[in-house]
Parts: sequence; C-alpha cells; structure tokens
Amino acid sequence: MKVLVVEDSRWSSWQEITESLKNHKEIQLSFCDLKHAANVLGNFNIDVCVIDACSGPNRQTSTAMLAGQIKKYFKGVMIAVSGIPFSRIPLLKAGCTYACSKGNLAKVIAYLASHQPSKCLAGDIFSPAA
Repeated sequence: MKVLVVEDSRWSSWQEITESLKNHKEIQLSFCDLKHAANVLGNFNIDVCVIDACSGPNRQTSTAMLAGQIKKYFKGVMIAVSGIPFSRIPLLKAGCTYACSKGNLAKVIAYLASHQPSKCLAGDIFSPAA
C-alpha cells in the first residue's frame, strides 16, 4: 500500500510514524509538501493520501480547499490529520474518508493496510475527536 503524507513541514512525529510502520513491509510511505501534492498524486499510484489539516507559519490556515481539490481526481482513501480535533472537521466535509490525530496515524495506516477500507468503520481512532 502506497501512502503519501502531504504536509508543509514535517512534524516531529513523522520519524515516529516511519519507525512505527517499519515492520509493515506492505506499506510504502512518501512525504511531500502542499505545493507538490497534485503532481505526486497525479503521477504515482498512491492508495492513501494523508493531509495535514493546518498549514502556514502559525498553523492557522486550513487545508480543506486543497483536500476538496484533491478529492476531485484522487479516488483513494484520504485521511485528515491534526492534533486539534476541530481542525479535522473541514477536511472531512471536503472529502476525506477518515480523520485522526497525528499520534494515531500509524495505527490507522496499519489498520487500512491489513483490512479492506470501509466507509462504515466505527471507533474513536477514525473519528474527528481521535
């Protein structure tokens, strides 16, 4: 499963995510900034797109518009990620399939790699408040 993490500056936990998933050989993680997301998604066979919910120097700009644009042509699973629960909600409305905290992202990716994604998944790990 190919996963693209779209983030304008790699957060400190990206190494933790990479480390957490190192034993999952079926998962290939890639990272790109917001500016290059469309190009990467258009030219590579990506299964899951993770989008950080906030961008900018003070993390105050929502990426919901980008998520909506990506959803128009990307048919894979999209995950909104943020440590601030209410920041994920606009991305869910824009077309993200799931939402989680940065701390739960590795668990969500591992789950998706081992199960068929379903729109009906329940539990806190996939909710805006996770």
